[in-house]
Amino acid sequence: MRRVAPAMSVILFGMITSSVFLFSITNLFQPVPAIVNLSFGDNSSLSTVSKSKVDIDPEMTPHSDRQPDERFAFIPRTDLDGILSITHAGRSKLSTGLQSIDAESAFGLSISAYADCPFWEIEALPRPKPLLFSYPVRQSNIVIDGGNSDIKSTVSGLVTLNAGDIQMFGISNSEKESERDISGFVTENTSVQYSSSDDIPYLIGTSLLKASGNRGLPSPVKFTLSIDDRTFDLSIHGDNTARTSDRLVCRPVALSVEDGNLILSERPRSYISLYIQPSREGAGQAYHSQAQTLRVEGINGWVALKNVPVSDIANTSMGGIQMMFAQSGMEHLEVGGRTVDVRPSDTLVTRGDQRIRIGDDGNFAVSGRADAIWRNDIRASLTRWELLSGEMRVGLVTALLASLATAITMLWRLVNSFGRTSPTQRFRF
Repeated sequence: MRRVAPAMSVILFGMITSSVFLFSITNLFQPVPAIVNLSFGDNSSLSTVSKSKVDIDPEMTPHSDRQPDERFAFIPRTDLDGILSITHAGRSKLSTGLQSIDAESAFGLSISAYADCPFWEIEALPRPKPLLFSYPVRQSNIVIDGGNSDIKSTVSGLVTLNAGDIQMFGISNSEKESERDISGFVTENTSVQYSSSDDIPYLIGTSLLKASGNRGLPSPVKFTLSIDDRTFDLSIHGDNTARTSDRLVCRPVALSVEDGNLILSERPRSYISLYIQPSREGAGQAYHSQAQTLRVEGINGWVALKNVPVSDIANTSMGGIQMMFAQSGMEHLEVGGRTVDVRPSDTLVTRGDQRIRIGDDGNFAVSGRADAIWRNDIRASLTRWELLSGEMRVGLVTALLASLATAITMLWRLVNSFGRTSPTQRFRF
């Protein structure tokens, strides 16, 4: 035991000394969390990672006007005017429908069909004889199984986006300088909801072709229409008898019901569109701020709000995030009160509790705590060592070297003391 004890004493002394120095060096050269403020210019794009419930330190996120449990969404939570546009990739079912808030808000419904029509051409066409469902309708729903689909509706009110924790989105200038387009890519199980005191008409269209190399092949698509407790089916596929050189003709087609099925008067070649028009005229209903709701579920693709006035979205919060990847459009960056030069083409990655809002100019702004920052794949957050002045660095290095020399001297004396002194004298220095 007399031989083991001295050796253990040396090992223990060395471990304690090494741990102290390793802890000191690690803390010196680890990036320090800092308050970050980032503003964007025109035509910017971001990717973010968030979680369902976020707790933000108010001291690290100045000027925060949001609730701690607010879920992030790239569509601002505020009343706004614009055009809602949704593009669904077609790998899963898409559900869309209208619902009234109560019996007094029930509506009548008309559905018009168009063949091979881009949305922008439908407005110039005469309305075909619609399929009518008389008042009172409390709920209507259309489920599309197969085919890439598009939905378009004019909105004036609150649009709510429920998407996953990872979102990719951007903001760009509209045709008017005073308006913006906000768009983002979302994955399956994303939903959008819009409520209004007015009727909410909308267009829904689906491709009847699927990509095969550099050409499109006819693909079957099934529509299931539900009107309260009644259900109607429409199974359709593209016209494979037409020649590829034939010009597509946009035209209205008649829609009817036969034995529980929806029947088109003629088969579209590549695209089918339905115009859904609710109407509460003459129903004698009371006014409700959210009398009617349009809900779209199962979106896998793009969601956009176009032609949104800057005045509608200025100074609105989008929620809290844990990580951000800025791909373009950066204009100004501050880290811990220090300005960092950035260009619109730069990329930036931040990790930490932050929030995103839309500023006075209608563009993104990010603020909060960043635990680490990388600009163009190069670390932009400072370590404690980098934050020290030159005099402080010299003094700290001198103190560390002196402490290291002292520790080595003590260890050397301890080793040499074994064998030359009695056990009661070995720890006298």
